[in-house]
Amino acid sequence: MTTIRLARANDGPAIGKLLADADYTDYGVDWSMVNPAGWWLLAEEADELIGVAQVIIAKPYGYIGEFAVRPESRGRRDGVGCLSKTGGDVAADLYYMALRVLQLGGSTLTFAWVDTENIGIKDMLRPLGWTAVGEFTLMVKRV
Repeated sequence: MTTIRLARANDGPAIGKLLADADYTDYGVDWSMVNPAGWWLLAEEADELIGVAQVIIAKPYGYIGEFAVRPESRGRRDGVGCLSKTGGDVAADLYYMALRVLQLGGSTLTFAWVDTENIGIKDMLRPLGWTAVGEFTLMVKRV
C-alpha cells in the first residue's frame, strides 16, 4: 500500500538517492544539507521511498516542481515500466495530493514544470484540466 506524507527535516538524503536512482538531474545538490520539511511530498511503500514531488504553496500562484518516481514504480496502471499515458498510480497520487495541499494552502493557480519531451506526464495532466502555456510546456491548473 502506498502512503503519501510531508517530508521531514531528515529526508533530504533519501530524496537525493531517489532522484539519482530515477536518473533525475539534481544539478549536484548536496542532499545531506537539505531540509525538505514542508516543501516535499513523499510516496512510500513498506517504508521505502518510491516517489517525490516538490510543492511550493503561495498565494495566488502555487508550484509543483521537481517530481520523480522510482523506475520500477512507474506506469503501474497498465504494467508498463516507464511513465505511461496514464502516468501510473504513484505519479497520479502524488499529483492529486500536491493539488490538494496547494488548494488547502490558498493557491488559486498552480504551475508545474514539464519537460517538453515528457509526453507521459502531459498526457496525464491535460485530461485533468492542465493547460500548456509556454514554449517549455509550463502546465497550469486552477485549484
